[in-house]
Order: sequence, then structure tokens, then C-alpha cells
Amino acid sequence: MKRRIKDKQTSNQTEEDTRVVESNLDENQNNQYRITNKSYCSKLLRNVIIVLSIVVVVLFSIGGVLSEYEEWEKVRGDAEYLPSAKTPVRNYLWSLFEKYGN
Repeated sequence: MKRRIKDKQTSNQTEEDTRVVESNLDENQNNQYRITNKSYCSKLLRNVIIVLSIVVVVLFSIGGVLSEYEEWEKVRGDAEYLPSAKTPVRNYLWSLFEKYGN
């Protein structure tokens, strides 16, 4: 009788140990998933910030080029009224020639 009771206690203890080990494994897997998920989110956030900064730089560059083009169009539009000047550079050189030449 005593042996059976001891065997039952041992088997119960073994089952409890098994449950504890399984629950610890589940907690470890959950913690591992949380760590992996945080790592993935931080990498994703970093990549999104990098892409957005590149987009902002490109947009500002395009904006700068377009504003320079608009200024050039204004100058070119003014230069078209002069018969001897077809481009802004020719207009400038022609004005220098008229001012300091002969």
C-alpha cells in the first residue's frame, strides 16, 4: 500500500513537473516572440524613417530645381524681347559689350 501511494505521489509530482516545464516553455516562446516582434517593429520603423527622409530630400531637390527653372523662364522671357539676345547668357554678355565695348 505504501508503495502504491508513493508511486501515485511520484507520478503526480512528475505530471506537475511536466506541466511546469511546459508552461515555462510556453512563457519562453511568448517572450521570444515579443522580443522578435519588437525587433521587427524597430527595424521596420527605422526603414520607414530612412525612406521618408529620402523622399523628403528628393522632393526638396525637385522643388529647388523647379524654382530655379521658373526663375530661368522669367529671365529667358525677358531676353526674348531683345533681338540680339536669344538666351540669358547672351543677354548678359550683350549688356556687358554695350556697357564696356567700343
